[in-house]
Amino acid sequence: MTMLRQLIFMLFLPAISIAAHKDMFRQVDSSVQLDIWSPKESTEQFDDLSWIFDKNTIVMKYHRETNKTKLYPPYERRAEYNEVTHGLILKDLHRNDSGSYSARISGARDMIVSEYMLYVLEPVETPVLTPVPHQQMWLWPVIASVAATVILLLLVIGFFALCKWGKTADEEKSIGTLPAQPGSSG
Repeated sequence: MTMLRQLIFMLFLPAISIAAHKDMFRQVDSSVQLDIWSPKESTEQFDDLSWIFDKNTIVMKYHRETNKTKLYPPYERRAEYNEVTHGLILKDLHRNDSGSYSARISGARDMIVSEYMLYVLEPVETPVLTPVPHQQMWLWPVIASVAATVILLLLVIGFFALCKWGKTADEEKSIGTLPAQPGSSG
């Protein structure tokens, strides 16, 4: 059974197109280069190559025999084809350029040789963090409460220290002025 699975896998492997895709993130008004990332031997022999947007909109077609490239609207002025790498360069990206892009070759057999998922995002401004009055309002009461607590604590400790110091001084006075005891010589 395992041998049968391996045989089926080996027979149908060349007919299976690439199912994985590569995620790419770019900002609006930037550009991106989408390259073929299939093994070179699979892209050496083909008659036509097409880059397709969202599985049904043709961006461009390249005919190897005539060495002609045709760009389709709305990509005519914003796309370039690299004849050496068979890659697609998209310029001046818009938010609606977000989606899947695939390269399909046709000839003796048809197959998808690259797939990308492009996300075109608006640039994000760096946030400026400035405290607003209601966020500052809780800071001062906390500082005042802590300061008042510390002062009150120091006063209480000072009062007890003063009481203890006063009591000790009174005891020392009373020890020094004890009345003479009977039978003592004086």
